[in-house]
Amino acid sequence: MNRFAKSCLNITIILIALFVLPSTPVQAQSLPTKHVLILHAFTPVYPVHEHYNQGIIAKLDQSTAYKFDYSYEYLDYSRFSHDRGYFQNIAQYLEVKYKNHRPDFIVTEENVMQLLGSNDQKIFPDVPVIIAQDRMDALPEDNYGNHFFVQQANDIENNIELILHTRPKTKKIYMIIGDSNDERIFTERLKEAGEKYKGKVETAITSRMSYKRMLETVKDVEADAAILYFRWLADAHGESYIPEQVIADICNAAKVPVYGVDINFLGSGMVGGYVREPTLLGEASADTILDILNSKSINDVARSRQIKNPCVFDWRQLRKWAIAERSLPENSRIEYREISFWERYKVYIMGGIALILVETLLIFGLLINRQQKRKAEQQLLQTNDALQRLTEKLMEQDKMKDEFLINTSHELQTPLNGIINIAEGLAEENHGRLSQRQNDELQVILAVAKKMSSLIKDIIDLERIKRNELEIHPEVIDLKAALPMAVDVFRHLIDDAHTEIVLDIPPKLPPVLADRTRLIQILYNILGNAVKFTLKGMITLAVREEGHYIRLTVEDTGVGIAKEVQEQLFQAFEQGGESIQRQYGGSGLGLYITRNLIERMAGKILLEWSEVGKGTRFAILLPKAAGKPADGKGQEDYGNATAEPMEISHDTIGQDFVILAVDDEHTNLRVLKSIFGRQAYTVLTASNGQEAIGLLRERRDIDLVLMDVMMPGMSGYEACKTIRESYSLYDLPILMLTVRNTPEDIAAGFEAGANDFVSKPFVAKELRARVATLLMIKKSVQQALKNEMAFLQAQIKPHFLFNALSTIMSFCYTDGEKAGELLAHLSAYLQKSFAIDDTVSTVTIENELELTRAYVEIEKARFGERLAVVFRVDEQLLEQRILPLTIQPLVENAVRHGLMTRKNGGTVTIEVVKVLDRIQISIEDDGIGMETPEKIVQANEVAKKRSGGVGLANIRRRLMNYYGVELCLQSEKNQGTRVSLTIPEQME
Repeated sequence: MNRFAKSCLNITIILIALFVLPSTPVQAQSLPTKHVLILHAFTPVYPVHEHYNQGIIAKLDQSTAYKFDYSYEYLDYSRFSHDRGYFQNIAQYLEVKYKNHRPDFIVTEENVMQLLGSNDQKIFPDVPVIIAQDRMDALPEDNYGNHFFVQQANDIENNIELILHTRPKTKKIYMIIGDSNDERIFTERLKEAGEKYKGKVETAITSRMSYKRMLETVKDVEADAAILYFRWLADAHGESYIPEQVIADICNAAKVPVYGVDINFLGSGMVGGYVREPTLLGEASADTILDILNSKSINDVARSRQIKNPCVFDWRQLRKWAIAERSLPENSRIEYREISFWERYKVYIMGGIALILVETLLIFGLLINRQQKRKAEQQLLQTNDALQRLTEKLMEQDKMKDEFLINTSHELQTPLNGIINIAEGLAEENHGRLSQRQNDELQVILAVAKKMSSLIKDIIDLERIKRNELEIHPEVIDLKAALPMAVDVFRHLIDDAHTEIVLDIPPKLPPVLADRTRLIQILYNILGNAVKFTLKGMITLAVREEGHYIRLTVEDTGVGIAKEVQEQLFQAFEQGGESIQRQYGGSGLGLYITRNLIERMAGKILLEWSEVGKGTRFAILLPKAAGKPADGKGQEDYGNATAEPMEISHDTIGQDFVILAVDDEHTNLRVLKSIFGRQAYTVLTASNGQEAIGLLRERRDIDLVLMDVMMPGMSGYEACKTIRESYSLYDLPILMLTVRNTPEDIAAGFEAGANDFVSKPFVAKELRARVATLLMIKKSVQQALKNEMAFLQAQIKPHFLFNALSTIMSFCYTDGEKAGELLAHLSAYLQKSFAIDDTVSTVTIENELELTRAYVEIEKARFGERLAVVFRVDEQLLEQRILPLTIQPLVENAVRHGLMTRKNGGTVTIEVVKVLDRIQISIEDDGIGMETPEKIVQANEVAKKRSGGVGLANIRRRLMNYYGVELCLQSEKNQGTRVSLTIPEQME
């Protein structure tokens, strides 16, 4: 190795040791594990809970003597605080759940003491309980039991003093607090503080107001007043609210500064103040746990810790209300101060550039080392036994180099992924707008980082191959599905005007036995080389059967490979000659890894032909597989192996849609509106199932429902069943959203009438794609209905028109009045047939009966006394909906095939009645009937299989698709035939 190469390698090793390699010592042995149960009073939507958890976990995970695992319980106290038996039920639940996995410590809040006060020794005997308090009260002198306290008070008096100091002209302070059970206790402290400052400043407390009244009060406060927000969990009417949303509403309405007592409210428009910081509270709770573990006796541990609240302000609000920073208390912390883009992200950018430079030096040094090693090996083959010892030494160094390379590659992968994620976030302007120059520089960093990441992955695969640790999972795969997908990816990377990719796949091709993921990697490597080295011309993929193999050839018209390097082409770090390497770059690992992967799948890869300047052809042999691809997997399954799930664009739908989102949590509704806010959707919201059903009755333009499952009163399943009484699966798709995703829950959702099922927490892209898919299906069904209407209208038989006109003409000579009457009936028949609205799927029963009456009047005039028709119709059912052209074709079938085939004719009876909660329609004739029961079965089969015309088959198919019901056919020879159907009630 020359001096320059040694210097580069040494510098690289030093830089990696300083900046990349971890310094954390390896644990010599496993640590004892302690179980910590964290009980929260409210639901996970409160950020204070998350920050409190983070403080506990961050402190405990620093311990070198113990490991900790955590359990969390959220009691939703704000909604169930008035339920007397609630805590008893929770106690029973906790006792059963943690019977076999008891916690070593319990961390909770003061307002959960109603639960633990009478049950902790029963549920968790002798378990230390760390209790967070929001006041600095003195503890009882004795009888602590197993309780420890961490106190962080809401600074009422300090914040009043702060307001008077920063706003000296303040004459009145409005103290905002809600009216839950928990808040009523704290209200007494506010009253005491107000009495203390009586004469110095006037105070007003809003606890007995409704939420609307409180906002109106805030909006109308005096100019010389100030607002001090504590929290708002429930108003005087018992309605629950999220405190973070309340502070945002107050800050939007207020015309004076709003101070607060919780750091979680900062950033919503609050100026600041002496604030409680849940992270500090969590760290203090963790300190108590560590003290207990490190003490000989529990009585040696301090029973109380007190945390002083920091003074924190929002820089933007200080500017808005002209509050000078010099008037703030000493050691105040100011957040949200505007800083430049470079100041904010210079550490990430410089770190990324430094890491890329280190990686470049490392790869450069390794490549030089590889070249030097190859030359040394060639010289050692020509030396004597003395040089053999040097060969063994170099091989040992090569092994050490491989170890170093794989270890370094693994260590570089994590920070490199971090750089890619950070740079992508910046490029997407998630943290503010970028200038064009900044965006260009970020794109360069991304391109270099992604290229380096691909090289590192190849290096890791190379080492796995050397150690024989590369795992292959063969399965039956349809090659016809995999190839088009891979080709489509590379079609985006070529110039269509100069390069063409051609697929030659026979229609019948047996599947292959291969690893699905690795097969995609192989196709990408081979196609990638063909695309890379073919700047102009054609790339052909041909597939043929060859004995026990499937043969895939990839032929290009690119630069070709020189003969002198073809033998080493499948070796590691080899390419198609030095000129190719200089011009096109690359690591030389692709074909080496591809060959190893194919051989591990019992296949082969060959370089069949190559000539410089003319092109190259590779052949891949993969073993045939018996049977069919597992689970019927097709082309869509290969896309998931290499790319993110494709989101269906709204543009592919082609029209605006209205979505109804149903959830009892206001926050979830806001999230859904945010997800679809940038799409061309209109999002309506409902907080429960009853409200959703009411909206559906008021508005007929709703195209899809997003339905939460767990809601008070009427569950999502019950609401879905109610909706399905009026809407079919295609008329109104319903997508269920729930945290419960067991097979039983999914089955229950589909049984209730849901079209699809998405588990929470969901991915926004997946949800948008599923919604778009359901809407596209609905649109397709609507189009099919339009086509169906056009088909039905085209089925008026010419012979009926000819017969009707002939009958009318005969009456013109004998009875002009009768001829005019028949013309009116024919006109009504044609009008009803052609005026079917193709935008709706149903018509009224009255409309269908009018069409039928027009038809039978013409036929009665034609056949005279041979034909009699009787209508038995419940008048209250005339406005009910039915599929068009359902009754009239059945009546026509009865007349033509049941009555007129015999000389004396007969009677057709049309009956429309209500049976229980459904509508029964029957058409009965006293004609020739069927000869045997087998004839009835045969007629039913003909109805099921026959195509064309508005006959029994068409009517049966439409009834099955729309209602899921069958035609019922009953017949007896010489007694007649009865055709009936039963459909649900359906109003417009």
